[in-house]
Amino acid sequence: MRAAVKAKGASDLKILAVTVLISLDDDGLKSMGYAHSAKDLVLFRARKAVECGCDGIIASAEDDPNQIRTQAGSQSLLIATPGIRTPGGETHDQKRIATPRRAIANDSDYLVVGRPTIAAKNPLEAALRVIDDMKLGASPA
Repeated sequence: MRAAVKAKGASDLKILAVTVLISLDDDGLKSMGYAHSAKDLVLFRARKAVECGCDGIIASAEDDPNQIRTQAGSQSLLIATPGIRTPGGETHDQKRIATPRRAIANDSDYLVVGRPTIAAKNPLEAALRVIDDMKLGASPA
């Protein structure tokens, strides 16, 4: 991570570190030999990313972006959230997912939306549904 941060130099490029794959939950991590929960591992790796000078991390919507920022000591830490699924949509192989609305309401900075749009019969319509759901998350409660 330090090498990536050094290599970007003064460019506007953002370096984001992966924390825990969203296809893994606590049981999956345990079966791989990890003694910590996904939440604990995300917080640990977020702190390390900040120490290395990364601009952000990739973390599931189940991981609280504001708690991560506080624990990692960087309120400006960018959070990109994969595993975005439309309400009632397929989860595929993902374990830790959320709707666009929930991810935005939880203060994710960027959403990674793949299969819900590219695998849809009408990708444009699917993308517009994602945008509509994001707007609901951005609306004051």
